[in-house]
Parts: sequence; structure tokens; C-alpha cells
Amino acid sequence: LQDISTIQTPPLGRLAIKNYVGYFSKEIIISAVLHELERDGLVFIVYNNIERIYTFQDELEQWLPQVKSSVIHAKMKTGDIEKNLMDFIGRKYRVLISTTIIENGIDIRDVNTMIVLDADRFGLTQLYQLRGRIGRGNRQAYAYFLVKSMSISDKAKARLEAIREFADLGSGYQLAEFDLKLRGAGSLLGNRQHGQ
Repeated sequence: LQDISTIQTPPLGRLAIKNYVGYFSKEIIISAVLHELERDGLVFIVYNNIERIYTFQDELEQWLPQVKSSVIHAKMKTGDIEKNLMDFIGRKYRVLISTTIIENGIDIRDVNTMIVLDADRFGLTQLYQLRGRIGRGNRQAYAYFLVKSMSISDKAKARLEAIREFADLGSGYQLAEFDLKLRGAGSLLGNRQHGQ
């Protein structure tokens, strides 16, 4: 067994992300997007449904006709993903609507607002990973975890409560411990890795 080491201090100037967990409404999305654009920033919207992602993009453009958006998802050609991502970084588009493809390896300092739709369908570590895509610089970042209704499972409620509660910088370890309690540890030495 190995010792566990934790980093206790954040990078200089880094601020904790402000989290909001609540019901989906177009007013919240409009307000969050406009607030970020007023700060001259960029916005991630996580919409994890490839079949409906372009329908959602059309709805967003009806709500915010002056705001240009782009889409990336895993079924797109690599070249198209790269082009859309580079156009977003280059500010041709101010909003990027994406599936969880942005979960790893994306580091864009100008993106400081993220909206996650149907947040109850994500695991806790996945929500934490997604949230980690924003607030990478020294500007205040905002994460919105939205659900269609609160008729969701108790575990989903617990996950959303945890992502709201563990908001401090460096809270990843406590969040991982909570997730371990919530899902169970599985079998360390066997082939059952799915928790209880």
C-alpha cells in the first residue's frame, strides 16, 4: 500500500467555483450566458444527448439570437471536432454545446461558466471532472447543475447535494470519499468493480 498525499493549497490567485443546483429553465440559461458574455468570457453547455443536441442548439439560438454557438460530440469526425473547438477558442463562437467529450484534457482559461443539463444523470466524479474544466485562471467561475424536476432518485439527489457542498478548492478528496460511501467500494481483489 502507498501513502496518500494531498495538495493543500490551490494555485496562486485561483478562486473556488460558485455552484448552483436547481431546476432547468430557459431564463437561468439566458441569464448565465449573458452574464458570462458581459465579462467577455466563453460558456460550456453540457448536453449529453447526441440525438437531440442540434435541436437544443436551435432552441438556444431562438432564446439568444445574438449569441453564436457551436457543437462537439463523440460521433463527429475528429477534424470537425478540432475545427469547432478552435473556432470556439478563437471566439468565433461564444458558447460551446458539448457532450461529456470535454470531460478530460480541455483547458481554456476564458471559459468560466458551465451549464450541465440533466445533471441528475451524471455520476459524482463525472460532475466533478466536468466542473474542473472551468475556473482554470484567476476569474470567478460559475457552474450550473440543472435538472428537469426533483422527482429524481435519492442517490441522484445525494450526488447533486455533494457537488454543491464540496465547492471549496481542494475538496476533491472529500468528494471522492463521499462517492466511495455512496456507491460502495466493489471488490479490490476480485473482478466485481461496480460497487454494492
